[in-house]
Amino acid sequence: MRTALALVLLALGACAAFWPALSAGFVNWDDPEAIADNAQLRGVTWEHVRWMFTTCHTGPYQPLSWLTLALDGVGEASGAPSAARVHATSIALHIATAMALFFVARKLFRGVASEHTHTERAALFAAALFAIHPLRCESVVWATERRDVLYGLFTVLTLGAWLRWAASEKARITRRVGAREWGSALALAALCIAAFVATTQRPSGGELRFAFAPLGLVVVGAAFVALSVLCGRGATRWYGLALVAFAAALLAKGAGMTLAAVLLVLDVWPLKRERDWRGLVFEKLPFAVLGVVFGVLAMWGQAALPEALASWSDHTLVERMAQAFYGLAFYPLKTFAPVGLSPIYELPEEISFRAASFASSALAVVVVLGASIALRKRSPAPLVALSSFALLV
Repeated sequence: MRTALALVLLALGACAAFWPALSAGFVNWDDPEAIADNAQLRGVTWEHVRWMFTTCHTGPYQPLSWLTLALDGVGEASGAPSAARVHATSIALHIATAMALFFVARKLFRGVASEHTHTERAALFAAALFAIHPLRCESVVWATERRDVLYGLFTVLTLGAWLRWAASEKARITRRVGAREWGSALALAALCIAAFVATTQRPSGGELRFAFAPLGLVVVGAAFVALSVLCGRGATRWYGLALVAFAAALLAKGAGMTLAAVLLVLDVWPLKRERDWRGLVFEKLPFAVLGVVFGVLAMWGQAALPEALASWSDHTLVERMAQAFYGLAFYPLKTFAPVGLSPIYELPEEISFRAASFASSALAVVVVLGASIALRKRSPAPLVALSSFALLV
């Protein structure tokens, strides 16, 4: 009963926060090109689906996001997805993500709490904070950002399936991975990536082309399945579901490409999986391969846009480091103090550690990280949270 009540409260809270979006239209910021005027979203025929899975239109590679937007237009008189239906679907996906996050948070809290008295309330608080936080506004309300809510849902589902896998009997068995298994796995991983690169050509006019299709794609798929079975020790249900959910997340948006590293962090704590670290890395190889493949697709998609990626001469290594430190401080600050929000935060003319904003951000990150490392034995939670956040950002 308490779980059902928690889910109802999450749904009501998210609806109260985002219900006004149902009366909003599209905005003149990517929405016309991506959705309102996009003829490729006027149906779900084979030609439409083929376009979705081969295009980097507007930059990102996001076939699953295109597919859900096209489904929003099914039944509409014009065949095009209406703003109201797009917003309704995004809100529904956001509510589903908050509910899934409740179960994931509860599982994590139960793994570290000495008693389970307050884990339900703690999980509800975490999921509710996510559900109604002002920073979710862009992802939920901006129609073009369908990729965010869809990627978020499947990322949380990946974590949920992984937690179930980590608790399974096969995952608990301590077994050293031999050199033969490592060699086979690395060979299969290399074959997956090499076959993908050889088969897939960079977007020309925003469209991917396949040199040896369908043979090349069959080789990639067969090698990946073999790798997954080998690394998953038979690819049990939860391990397989975690991989499927992760692939779906990447098909919605490539932002989760580093999730394999986050899973390793969670293995150390709070899961406390007492295994040889090489065995833990071995399990993550299929996730890493997916991350590499979709990372390449994401880079190709952005590179196809004029001036989307700055060169090393335009944006030096030191400037990139300064911007990285700034981002690591900026997002937590806006999370805890969501004031002065804007649709876009433009880069200043000078990106340098000499500037107060960049210097203070770097100092804050170093101080907080140092304190988390110093306190890791007494309380590992801050270091785990910061590490996972930094890996994803």
